[in-house]
Amino acid sequence: MKRLALHLTCIVVSAACLAANPEKFNWANSLTNTKEKVCDENLDTDFRDYRWQAGLAGGLKSGQAWEMEPFGIWHFHRTLGVKLGINITSQYNQPTRAFEHDGKNWNLDRDYQDIDWLLFKPALAIRTPYLFHRDDYALRLWLQAEPGITLGVPFRNSLLYLPEGNGLETSAQPMKVSNTHIRWFYWDIRASINFGYNRWIWTLGYGFSDFDIYACRRHITLPSGTRFYVPSREFSHTVYISLSYQL
Repeated sequence: MKRLALHLTCIVVSAACLAANPEKFNWANSLTNTKEKVCDENLDTDFRDYRWQAGLAGGLKSGQAWEMEPFGIWHFHRTLGVKLGINITSQYNQPTRAFEHDGKNWNLDRDYQDIDWLLFKPALAIRTPYLFHRDDYALRLWLQAEPGITLGVPFRNSLLYLPEGNGLETSAQPMKVSNTHIRWFYWDIRASINFGYNRWIWTLGYGFSDFDIYACRRHITLPSGTRFYVPSREFSHTVYISLSYQL
């Protein structure tokens, strides 16, 4: 009985202390608040300490072309940033477009068959709050939109034709014809899904633009009096992936 009375006395004393000072004994709430505080600090660290992002993107573009683009982003706000990419776009497997002039067949030089562009792509980076994240924010998932412009410079704004045959078969010199007009300013918008692991970010995205890959050949008239053939103008579509790192 003495032992039971002692236990009951301890229980009563403990209850009285808890009623008098509930804050000291509220361990569960204390642990929860500590966990939330750590998560908030991690979120602030992710925004404050790593405002810069640098990466490399690559993809396929309509018009039988591929692209590669190193880029950088400065996040001046939790959901906003500015981006600059330097893009190299190049075609592949383009045909040789021959024509006849002065009784000779002229073939397009191999180095001029594929069209190459150097593109400067400034844009605004708008990202959503995290759709998913681990408590420590080491794993994150979000969406991002990038409305911007494209400033384009073609590697060549002319064509070089070579006559068929060589040596004694022909004395004709190579013939160069130039484009008379070129458009260099375009709009561009991209949307992507992004997965972050610590400071690494993997991106899968889609781009839509009025960029015209044939702009550097759309106004070429051949010596035969015919226009150089290019497909009708259409919107440009791009599917790309990228890997970047927060700095």
